[in-house]
Amino acid sequence: MDKRKEIMLNGFKQQVSNQTTISDLLSLHNEIDNYFIVIRNGDYVFPHSYSSTVINEGDKIEFVKLYSGG
Repeated sequence: MDKRKEIMLNGFKQQVSNQTTISDLLSLHNEIDNYFIVIRNGDYVFPHSYSSTVINEGDKIEFVKLYSGG
C-alpha cells in the first residue's frame, strides 16, 4: 500500500506518494519551463538534485517562475 504524505505546494495542501521527488512533482504539474526555481522549506533546490530529493511530510515547496523585462 502506498502511504501518502501531506505537503504544501505553492501555498496549497497536496497529498503525494511516499517516495515522491521534486522531479516527480514537476512532471505531475507539467512544469517544463526552464525559467523557474524550486524552493523547499525556504532553501533553493539545485536542478541536478531534483531526482534525488525526496519530499517529506509537511514540506513546503514553491515553484517560483522567473520573469525579466522592463
